[in-house]
Amino acid sequence: MVPGASNGSDASIYKAIADGDDALGMEAFRAKLAPDQLRAMVIYIRAHEMRAARAGNPPPRPQTEKTTHTKRQAYRVEIVIENGLRSP
Repeated sequence: MVPGASNGSDASIYKAIADGDDALGMEAFRAKLAPDQLRAMVIYIRAHEMRAARAGNPPPRPQTEKTTHTKRQAYRVEIVIENGLRSP
């Protein structure tokens, strides 16, 4: 799942990559990549999702405040800023 891609569609993933998400600290790439390069990023993400699913290793769907375990790591998503970041 891509941060900022609310419904997981190709269009929402493209938008998340192109426009970024300030609240999540995700940089926008619209000014840095051509539309065909942005689309290639979506295709790359989808290809890796499919490869992982075929291998029986679908991408984790982390839940806030719960530990997510992968083959190599265990991590926990915690909300540290709820109303956006005003200054670094």
